[in-house]
Amino acid sequence: MRRILSLLLVFLTVLFCLSDLKVFAYSDGDGTEGNPYVIKTPQDLQDINNDLSAYYVLGNNLDMSDFEWTPIGSDGNAFIGEFDGAGYEIANLELKLYQTYIFGEDAMAGGMFGAIGSGASVYNFGLQYFLDELGSDTNNKVVMIGGLATLVEGDYDIDIRNIWVDGTIDFSTTSTGRYTSVGGLIGEAYYVNDLSYLSFTGDIFVDAEYSDLAVGGIVGWGEDISISDNRIIDAEIETGAADNTESAVGGIVGYLSIYDSYFEDDYILFRNIVMNSSVVGANSVHAGGVVGMIYDDYDGDFSATRNLISNVEVTGGLGVGGFVGNSYYTEYYQNELINVKVHTSDDYDEENSDNGLGGFVGTSSADTIYYLMISGTSVGGQSGYFEGAGGVAGIAVESYFMHIDASVQVASMISPVGGLVGYSDDNYISYAVVSGSVQGFSDIGGLIGYSLIYDTLEYVSFNGEISGIDNVGGLVGYNYNGWLDIYYATVRASIVGEDYLGGILGFSEKTVDLENIYFAGTLESVAEYEAKVDPITNSTENIVLDNVFYDNEVYTEGSIFSGRGYATVQFKDVDSEVAEMLRVDRDFEYDNEFFVSPVHNDGYFTLYQDRDYVIFFSSGDVVAIQLSYGRIMLRDEDEGDYVNPYVKEYVRWGTPIQAWEITRDGYLFDGWSQDETGEDMIDPETFEYDYSNLYAQWKEELPETGEAGNLGFIWMSLGVLGLLISRKRKA
Repeated sequence: MRRILSLLLVFLTVLFCLSDLKVFAYSDGDGTEGNPYVIKTPQDLQDINNDLSAYYVLGNNLDMSDFEWTPIGSDGNAFIGEFDGAGYEIANLELKLYQTYIFGEDAMAGGMFGAIGSGASVYNFGLQYFLDELGSDTNNKVVMIGGLATLVEGDYDIDIRNIWVDGTIDFSTTSTGRYTSVGGLIGEAYYVNDLSYLSFTGDIFVDAEYSDLAVGGIVGWGEDISISDNRIIDAEIETGAADNTESAVGGIVGYLSIYDSYFEDDYILFRNIVMNSSVVGANSVHAGGVVGMIYDDYDGDFSATRNLISNVEVTGGLGVGGFVGNSYYTEYYQNELINVKVHTSDDYDEENSDNGLGGFVGTSSADTIYYLMISGTSVGGQSGYFEGAGGVAGIAVESYFMHIDASVQVASMISPVGGLVGYSDDNYISYAVVSGSVQGFSDIGGLIGYSLIYDTLEYVSFNGEISGIDNVGGLVGYNYNGWLDIYYATVRASIVGEDYLGGILGFSEKTVDLENIYFAGTLESVAEYEAKVDPITNSTENIVLDNVFYDNEVYTEGSIFSGRGYATVQFKDVDSEVAEMLRVDRDFEYDNEFFVSPVHNDGYFTLYQDRDYVIFFSSGDVVAIQLSYGRIMLRDEDEGDYVNPYVKEYVRWGTPIQAWEITRDGYLFDGWSQDETGEDMIDPETFEYDYSNLYAQWKEELPETGEAGNLGFIWMSLGVLGLLISRKRKA
């Protein structure tokens, strides 16, 4: 009896001790690569914490409603296994801030994963989450929030891809913190070679004024990472004011830096799309449609290529740009902006300085920007301590702008203002075409508002309207303290202001070299006094003119430079004296700088400007001309078994042909051919051109009545008669 009682006591003791232990068991799988654990319930998902290096796969959709979540992994004990979502979705996941340690510091964090580390793979699922921590007391700690993961840190061996996220983050605190990093997917990411096929839709609001902010739709803060084929769609990303002027907010990344010379990828931002969204940064926050701030420590080794920004509004209190707010040493190649609005926040700090407002980049330092398309984009800012506003860049220093096609409206009381660059210092600009309107107060130019020193422009043009008060020019408003060289340029503009108005240059303090340029437009001073107005420039000292002309039938008031005015026909006739001096191409041989066509540029001489082009001929006459540097085109591609509903189309740079339909009396249009005989017909839906001539092909249209019609009836009748005779003989 005593023995039985003793055994019973032992059994009860063991049972009591085991009652507090979790049972770690999955109904399917053993956690190996060939037989992963199958996650079927919210608790199964939570139990990943029991083995952070195993293999897992979702077995069905998960509803996480009312489930109290503990993030998977942490800094120092990260998830390093494989999580395959198998195309399923995790919904209604409520995230809450929790206290942890990140990089040895006290931190408040939130995310589905606490940390993802080297060797991990996380892919192929949807995530719907929300975090509501308004008025949170973070007790002066670091804050790091990411809907998918608080922290991702590896050795370029992490695989995170094909995840679509619908998230809501509402966070605010009045506590002082060293930094606050918030991302729609990842709070902070380090040493990740490719974050791809990720998407975010939803709302992010972060208000942590006494902190260094980094907020983005995909990643808040990123260092030595590359991001490709991601989508931000129908998102609102907003910050409150910041106390630190390094704060940044971006549609995809808040702050991105490249330091590692061993970084494997050539692209840091590749084929991403931001569409139908808004990015808002309040006082002291840099803001960009794609990235708030970017810094490449290795002087432009890496590029942001073939990214598309469409129907996006960007607001900020420091450097603000349609693509990037503040940029250092970065190469931008084949990007496009469509219908983007860029403007200053309502509460900017007037103590801020050296910050630009630009259609593409707010402030550019030693960047290279080429093959850029901008259309339907507006830039606007109130007066304050911004140093410049521009259709492409607000401020640019030691940067290169090449092959730019920009259709912009810049209207700002910030001075200076330019259709391409507001404040320019030692930049090289070539093959740039700007059209639209430029409005401002002082130092206003079709391309550059204020040129500080050593700027060069060649193969450039402006077409549109320019207005300001003083120092207003068709290409440059004001040249201050250095050499300004402008070669091969055209201006067709309506220019209105008060004083120092110039068809090409408003006013210059130093040497200017102008060669092979013409102005065809109007100049109007609204001053109540005798103002300085000239179709070339108001400067008389250190001005070198070589083949510089103006249309004296459009602007009739004359110039201080005699012998430069010519009649309108001189700028439209390939046989004119001006055409000979400018070396106008006579037969579309593309071996001179200018060409002329009655159907392009209102018949005025136009610069080829090394653009992609197609010229349409019909019966020897030019009927249309299309010039382009290329466009971003969306198309479906078979890139593998991706089920992300927001990554269906891929962006590429191409030069699609316009499907021109023309008429000719007595003929039917039969399409376009690359040769005059019609032996090399094209398909307008797929044809891409590069320096091409296309020739219309025609087939004769037979009239409904008349000789040709009667002849056809006779031949048809004879054919029917022959058929009847043949049948009769057979019978």
